[in-house]
Amino acid sequence: MDKRLGPTFHRTFSLIRPGLSHALRIAAQNAACTKELLRTGSPLGPEQINAMMRYAYGTRLLDADNRITSLGKTIHNSDPTFDNQQTLWILHYNLSSPQSLAPAFWGHIITKIFRPESEVTTNSINRTIADFYANVPDTKCNERSSSDCATALLGTYSDDRSMAALGLLTQLAPGEYMVNEPTFPRTATFAYLLALCWETHFPNTITAPLSAVSEGLCPLLLTGSGVLKQALDELQALGLVRVQQRTFPYQVETLWSSVPGLLQKVYE
Repeated sequence: MDKRLGPTFHRTFSLIRPGLSHALRIAAQNAACTKELLRTGSPLGPEQINAMMRYAYGTRLLDADNRITSLGKTIHNSDPTFDNQQTLWILHYNLSSPQSLAPAFWGHIITKIFRPESEVTTNSINRTIADFYANVPDTKCNERSSSDCATALLGTYSDDRSMAALGLLTQLAPGEYMVNEPTFPRTATFAYLLALCWETHFPNTITAPLSAVSEGLCPLLLTGSGVLKQALDELQALGLVRVQQRTFPYQVETLWSSVPGLLQKVYE
């Protein structure tokens, strides 16, 4: 089983798309991505290189041996510069989901703290991360570490070089942010994210309660159950799911044939 990254994997740096793109390109051209290869033709410093390799692992673009994954290959071939907002949704999901390889604080902030039309600050996120790890005795995260974690996460969603294009955060002033309800993923992207969610929450079954599907995805996508239901209706029209709402409890049934096939549809 792949191991989660530690809280300070980011080395104080936010995810930077050009750096991630460079790491993926090196991995695609070689047997694996190494620090030595990354230094070639890169303006990144040693610690930034370490951070980008870890972000590539945390987003499942590289495996534990720094080899490119099937997801990494698809994105490298279809969106090598990470300019497509749908790619950013996939990265966001892989950083924030319950089965993420990123440290647990990331998903906790996204699903428990970020609420559309609410304000957060670097200090408040810092305190939340410190409190989160205070209850995890086998993980060390001192005050400086929690502050660095807050800076890295907030920068990832507010920096134009990172994933600001998702629209999750708007910076109001230094250290102050508004949480937004972002533009919902496109239908094909939602289908892929739903399939990933299904593998985590409902393995080995093709049906699940609509309420459980909503609980699993709405916090990650920062949206409401009504928007999610409309998206499921669109998937039903495409023959990818069946939504049963005649009798309670309402159910969702999967009809897709493969998760890799859904990923391919994202870039068609």
